[in-house]
Amino acid sequence: MAAAAVALAIGLSGCAGNAGYSTATARGLQRSVFDVASSAAGSDYSAALTRLSALERLNDADAEKGTIEPARHDAIARSIALVRADLIQLQDAATTAELRARLQQLQEQQEQQKTQAPTPPKKKGGPKPPGPKG
Repeated sequence: MAAAAVALAIGLSGCAGNAGYSTATARGLQRSVFDVASSAAGSDYSAALTRLSALERLNDADAEKGTIEPARHDAIARSIALVRADLIQLQDAATTAELRARLQQLQEQQEQQKTQAPTPPKKKGGPKPPGPKG
């Protein structure tokens, strides 16, 4: 996740006035970046992706309003795309690890059930002798 956070931070470096957008726009973007990074740091990749989409919408809205320069918007959009790819990869890896752990647990339970399965009781006295014919 560090790479993703760094990529986004680099894309938003210089978040101050005169950096292609206003101080208010910079603060809003920084807050969104922090939210994405916090979710990702907690391994909540789904929330991080949701928050990244919110950041993307904010970046696009600022571009439409003219509160961010087109070049700055494009740089942020590229950073967002890189972070999204990293987050998806991390989310997929976490899901795979979770499924493998669950499969291992189920296999262990199955083996335990096999070893603990009661054996059928043996019949006493062997086979019954044939009865009288008649």
